[in-house]
Amino acid sequence: MKMLFARIGMRIVSVHPMKFDSYYVRLLSEGKSRKRYINALINGFVSNRKERISNNCSSLIYVIQS
Repeated sequence: MKMLFARIGMRIVSVHPMKFDSYYVRLLSEGKSRKRYINALINGFVSNRKERISNNCSSLIYVIQS
């Protein structure tokens, strides 16, 4: 991403993980089960925990400046 923005004369000021995105994605993937909210909370928490350990998040917000 850094090289992509550099090509058009912009730079990345900061990058922020979207921590609540994992809960939302998990909720969507649970379907119509009765325990979908509980499962989404548990699986979202586990996903965020793994992200914190590996420092690798799939959903990021890039703040850029020209």
